[in-house]
Amino acid sequence: MPGAGAIPTRLLLLTLLISGRAFQAASAATDADFSVGVEQALPVVGKPCRLWLTHDQAATASKTDGIAVTFRVTRGDHSAHPIDLAGAADQRQDVLASVQWTPRQTGPVRISASVTIRGSAAACIEVAPQDVFVTSRRLFFNYWQCPPEQRFVTSVMDNSATTEAAIRWKRRGVRPLGWQGGQWHWVRGYGSPEKMAKLWSNMPPERVGIVIDEFGGGDKIDQQLGAALRLTRQQMPQMFLAPYCLSVTGQQMIDGCRVADLVLVETYTPDWRWDGFITGRWQTAAKAGLGTKSIAVLGL
Repeated sequence: MPGAGAIPTRLLLLTLLISGRAFQAASAATDADFSVGVEQALPVVGKPCRLWLTHDQAATASKTDGIAVTFRVTRGDHSAHPIDLAGAADQRQDVLASVQWTPRQTGPVRISASVTIRGSAAACIEVAPQDVFVTSRRLFFNYWQCPPEQRFVTSVMDNSATTEAAIRWKRRGVRPLGWQGGQWHWVRGYGSPEKMAKLWSNMPPERVGIVIDEFGGGDKIDQQLGAALRLTRQQMPQMFLAPYCLSVTGQQMIDGCRVADLVLVETYTPDWRWDGFITGRWQTAAKAGLGTKSIAVLGL
C-alpha cells in the first residue's frame, strides 16, 4: 500500500481560454454540468498524467463567447505555491480542456477545476474534485467488484447494463473492464484460438478492456488460450487484457501472458499445487519473467 507522509504542498494552476465552446443558457450552468477527469488513479512520480474537463454533452451548443478553465492540483499540507502551465483545447467531443501534469512528489493529491463562462453573470463554477495518490512506481489494485468508495483501485470489472459506472470509473483514472470467459467459452462453441480472439475483441461500450475468467493453469487448452491472447493483441493493440489464471505454465501460455497488461494469479484455499500457497502460484509468473505485470489475487 502506498505510504503517506508530510509532503510540501504545491498548487498547479492552469488557466485555459477556449473559444467557440460554451453552454446554452450559460447563466444556468452549474457544477453538475462539468466533471474533472484524470488519466491515472495512481500517478507515478516523473510520469506525465493527463487531466481533463468534461461537460454534459446534451447541454452544450456552439457559441462564440468561450469559457475560461482553471485546473488546480493541490498536494500535501495545502500550503500555497502555484505553478502556471500553458494548455490547449481538447478536440474530443465531450472534453472542453486538457493538460499534461507530471507529479514530482509522492502522496495524496486533489485535482479540481473552476469554470468561468464569458458573458455570463454567473459566478465562477467550482467543479467537484478527483482525489488521486502519487506513487514512486506503478502499482496495480484490481478488483472483481468493489464499491465506488474504494480508495486504492486501478482496474475493476464492470458488467453493469449501462455505461454510467464505466464513465465514472474512467474519470477517476480507473480502468473499467468487461468480463469474458476462457475455458468456459472454449468448451461452449469457441474451441479455436481464432474464435476466442474474435470473442475477446468484442469490448463492451465505454470499457477499456476485459478480464478473462478461468484462463487456466497450464493444460492443453490453456496453451491454445495463450495463442488466442496473442491474436487478440494483434487485432486490438490498445485493449487492456487481464487474464485470471492459477499459474503461468507452458510456453504458449507464457507467450500469451507476455502480451497481456496484467496477469491475475488467483487462489482461494491452500492446496497441493505450486507449494499450496498463493506465493507459489504467483512465483510461476515471476519465473516466466512476468513479475512486474502480475499480481497475486486472493478470493474473499
